Amino acid sequence: MKSFYFFFLFYFSFGFSQIQGLGINTHIPKGVLDLSTFDGSNSTMGLVLPRVDSIKSVTYIRDNHIAHGTVVYDLENNCPRVYLHHLQNWTQCFGGKNTVVSTSESAKENDCFIFNNVNYCLLKSSTGKLWLNKDLEDSAYYQWGRGSDGHQSPVSSVINLNPKPIPFISNNFTEFIINYNTDKNWIDPSFTNHSSLWDSNTISSYNPCPSGWKVPTEEDFSSLSIGDINKLFGFIANTRGIRQGDKEGTFSNNGYFLWTNTIDQADMSKAVKVSSGSILILPQRRDSGLRVRCLKK
Repeated sequence: MKSFYFFFLFYFSFGFSQIQGLGINTHIPKGVLDLSTFDGSNSTMGLVLPRVDSIKSVTYIRDNHIAHGTVVYDLENNCPRVYLHHLQNWTQCFGGKNTVVSTSESAKENDCFIFNNVNYCLLKSSTGKLWLNKDLEDSAYYQWGRGSDGHQSPVSSVINLNPKPIPFISNNFTEFIINYNTDKNWIDPSFTNHSSLWDSNTISSYNPCPSGWKVPTEEDFSSLSIGDINKLFGFIANTRGIRQGDKEGTFSNNGYFLWTNTIDQADMSKAVKVSSGSILILPQRRDSGLRVRCLKK
């Protein structure tokens, strides 16, 4: 009778845990799985993920594919990774909203990663440098020197700061800044250290690229061969245009333009116009909204 009682108690408890969630050292699980210490105090131990020598060794159990959301610790790259079935790919080392591991020295062509919820893959130029295979956010228009603060959205609101009431703007200023006078810059004249904003040799909070990546220099673009241009940019030329800072933030479809991080004049920086098999480098007012294509440092 006693054996039956314990069997009934175990069966009832297990069945209840299946309905409410599985709790380890807790009778009130707060999720599908809730791990706790015996006495409810703060634990000094963590959850150890299943460790694999390489994600290539991870196998599926059923349905002929790895289950969406599978989590492992990749010993080859020393990082946790999650499988995203809709991309048919693993994330790389992740933390917070930016999932990036391709900053490592082992990064190579055709590696892929997720940054700000967009999937990117790596392409190698004839000079051996690694480029992203698409522009940042795929449809963003950055004013030169600004970070990913929201202004880059093609549907962001606009604001006219002339005469400019603030010496500089922070990364939580989300509007696209427009100017109607001869000033071609969104930055107040009192700020003179323009090169620091997208300087590839320093760490700047205004760098819109993933960690370990940069906005390319004028020289980075000019060193590309015809084959590189076609490989990196394909046949997307003449489809992007510019968001105009001297108008109402409207668009002009006069070509495919990308920013460099190179200063040109007091209120202008170097941009590149990409067409099939060629690149033209020219000055551009900094309040213009152009595309950004990142290059690995």
